[in-house]
Amino acid sequence: MLTFVAVVFVFGLLISVHEIGHLILAKLTGMHVSEFALGFGPAIARFTHGETVYVVRLFPLGGYNKIEGMTVDEATDDRAFVNKPLTARLAVIVAGSVMNLVLPVVLLSVVFLSDGISRPAEQAVIGEVIAGQAADKAGIMANDRIVSIDGNPVGSWQQFVDTIRINAGKNLHLVIERGQSQVNISVVPVYDEKQDRGMIGAAPLIINQPVGLWQALTMSAQVTGQVIAEMVKGIYAMVAGRAPADVSGPLGIIKITGEVAEQGWTHLLRFAAFLSINLGMINLLPLPLLDGGHVIMLLIEGVRRRPLPPVSIKYIQIVGVAILLTLMIFATVKDINRMF
Repeated sequence: MLTFVAVVFVFGLLISVHEIGHLILAKLTGMHVSEFALGFGPAIARFTHGETVYVVRLFPLGGYNKIEGMTVDEATDDRAFVNKPLTARLAVIVAGSVMNLVLPVVLLSVVFLSDGISRPAEQAVIGEVIAGQAADKAGIMANDRIVSIDGNPVGSWQQFVDTIRINAGKNLHLVIERGQSQVNISVVPVYDEKQDRGMIGAAPLIINQPVGLWQALTMSAQVTGQVIAEMVKGIYAMVAGRAPADVSGPLGIIKITGEVAEQGWTHLLRFAAFLSINLGMINLLPLPLLDGGHVIMLLIEGVRRRPLPPVSIKYIQIVGVAILLTLMIFATVKDINRMF
């Protein structure tokens, strides 16, 4: 049940925001929107505002805008989509994806305001000890504060790490504050080839720091920008054959959504933010039927100074359906392989 509710919430939110983006720009550019629907299937609620009928349908995993005159054959007046300037049509097409890239800033801001920022404590306080590693074998425990190493005072976690880093294989004498008493412990850092440094298997104490609204918005925008940049690199690497096509289809996303929901609502918001970025970026790919494909066709129209012939659009859409179906099958097969 939790998975069902989480999937409805996440998919409903992402698709609704996407379609609202198209709606807002269509209205702002003076296009005639006769219907705006959230969901698909039988209508369960509807109302009319101005010239637009707003409908909520039974299955909340879809949505659409019925903008009049999306093709030349449908055009009836100056407010039809095809009769609007090229810039207005481009704005309407990309608005959905733009909204999906704005939504994560909002969702992550809520997360930051709720959870604050997790950061290591400045003092040399042990937060976690990895079982079986040097620190654990030496008897170091969580919440221990490192007072000194070989008689040298330790004033910060970074100083502690720097000392461990350069003393692999050496026996270090630690004075530790544990509760109201001090404990003497000897530990030998182990050299880690991958990190090229000494390590004892201990992590710092993590503390949560509250943040204000402006800081939350700023950090959310930075994180969103970083994820977008990494996605662009990842897509380029897959297209160039430098990285495997590691994709998930609906089955995989549904499974992950349920697992994340069990961890708490802020984890679900983080996941929804990540999915929203994915949806926005994927929709901008220059593939037929996607928003990016429509952008390419509009740009071609701008260069030709006339629309593509209807027969050309028809064949382009057929190719688009074939590509998307192939990708869907490929992703579903990978999902099934992961499950079993």
